[in-house]
Amino acid sequence: MHDLINLLQVMVGLFGTIGTVLAVTHKYNKADYEAIIKELTAERDEFKKDYYKQKEKTEKLEEELRKR
Repeated sequence: MHDLINLLQVMVGLFGTIGTVLAVTHKYNKADYEAIIKELTAERDEFKKDYYKQKEKTEKLEEELRKR
């Protein structure tokens, strides 16, 4: 019975250690996530700019077609 309790304590300690390592690893990957978010935000802003330019061109062309 004593051996079973010791085995359970060792297993719980091992799981705790693995959990701590995963938490620390995830925390250090936060910088990577921030870089990805900044890159995606820049891409979004560029696409937004392109969309409004294209929309303006389309509206000008539609206006010219209405005049004809």
